[in-house]
Amino acid sequence: MIGLLSKARTLGLASALVLATGCAAAPTPSTPAERAATPDTITKDNPGGDAENPVDAALTRLLEEPLGRQIDKFKTLQPVFSDNKNWKRIRFFGYPTRAGFRYGKDPNYAAAVLLYWEAEDDAPTSCIEAVAVKAERIAEAFDLEMDDLQREMRDHRRGVEAVDWPAYEAEWKAKEAERIEKLREQLKKAEERREQLRKRREEYLARREALRQKQLQAQAQANQPEATQPAAETQPAAEIQPAAEPQPAAETAPKTATPPKAPEPAPSVPTPPGPAATSAQPGQPVMSKVPLLRFTRMRARPAPRTPEQIAAAEKAREERIARMLEERPAPRPHYKTLGRGDMPTIVGSGAFATLFNRNRYLGALVAYDSWPGTCLVQGFAVRVGSDEALAQQVLQRWLDEMAPILQWHLDLREQPEVKNR
Repeated sequence: MIGLLSKARTLGLASALVLATGCAAAPTPSTPAERAATPDTITKDNPGGDAENPVDAALTRLLEEPLGRQIDKFKTLQPVFSDNKNWKRIRFFGYPTRAGFRYGKDPNYAAAVLLYWEAEDDAPTSCIEAVAVKAERIAEAFDLEMDDLQREMRDHRRGVEAVDWPAYEAEWKAKEAERIEKLREQLKKAEERREQLRKRREEYLARREALRQKQLQAQAQANQPEATQPAAETQPAAEIQPAAEPQPAAETAPKTATPPKAPEPAPSVPTPPGPAATSAQPGQPVMSKVPLLRFTRMRARPAPRTPEQIAAAEKAREERIARMLEERPAPRPHYKTLGRGDMPTIVGSGAFATLFNRNRYLGALVAYDSWPGTCLVQGFAVRVGSDEALAQQVLQRWLDEMAPILQWHLDLREQPEVKNR
């Protein structure tokens, strides 16, 4: 690994990595304890952490962690990797690619590459063979030991042919028109209900105002005798006084026969329910001890809205309804993935030897149906640790779960420009 990806940093070499093998004796597979790493030590540069066998620890994560999507620099292609947060997008100097990714740094535990170029023969089989020839040349330049390549056709589980966009857009507009029509009906019913509630409220307020006026009139009539009573008492006092003076005997006789009447007590205040009322002197109102209500909180009524607030609320409501009734643009179909039917695949293995060590790799190339006049190939390579079966499982997972769901960005509406970096 010191020589291949850490020095050259090229997965144009990944196309060669995917095709390399050697004949060394298989080392003893690592144990689960040797693959265990402290979570805090796992980083993008070293996903193997502080495990005793970091290579197998990193491959175990690639085999067990959930999938996630990356994206290329041009915001067009979205490859899928396991343990996605620990992959990093990189650039391979001297080998222009659409995008490159690595898993781990010095050493690299895995790498991936996306190749996108213009071609007269854009059949996936022709595209993948062109990459295989180029990979063999790179392998010779870097003294990679290569095995015979295994060519096969794999079923692209989620692949479909390119969508007929005008027909799809017309179908979308028809569904949008139906959605907006249903929404208008719902808004119409809501407005009718709102108008009914408004009329009921106006009737209620009118009845309440009439009742209030009636109560005010009754109160005014009840208070009118009390206002005229003092005038009626003062006028007879001057007229009756002279007539009562000539008959003192008639007035004194009853005084000796009948006792004087006690003054009538003033009307008492009605006693509310509760404890017994306190004793009061004659002529004084009876007061009761009403217990204080504790631990009660009166909720203040909200202040009535001002005309400006009402107008602002109505404007916001109209804007919200207008947004709901807008026709949304047709999104890119979620099933617009790459490839359809069979997916040509080349699987290989190889080794890279240096003065100090010898590293083995397993890899694969996959070609997709792309835009007219272009080729698209994805390559993946994984380093073999002490357990080659573990590396084979990682590669097989990539072929089964990740390679088939490579897709273009959903916002694309036309063929992207062919650019590499």
